[in-house]
Amino acid sequence: MHRAAPVKKLDVAKLKSDDVRNELQNELADALATEDSDDWPEFKTTVFETAAKVIGFRKSHHKD
Repeated sequence: MHRAAPVKKLDVAKLKSDDVRNELQNELADALATEDSDDWPEFKTTVFETAAKVIGFRKSHHKD
């Protein structure tokens, strides 16, 4: 039995910065303005991909 691959986590700590937060808001507004569908999977993908592009993913630190 195979497990599903873990979902990468966004680096939301970067949102403490006003510059990053404003950039994300602008990018989301642009991405969602071109999106004319009310389909949830498309909306979710658009938001996740835009956030990943702007803030990136968390770097995991092993505590070994």
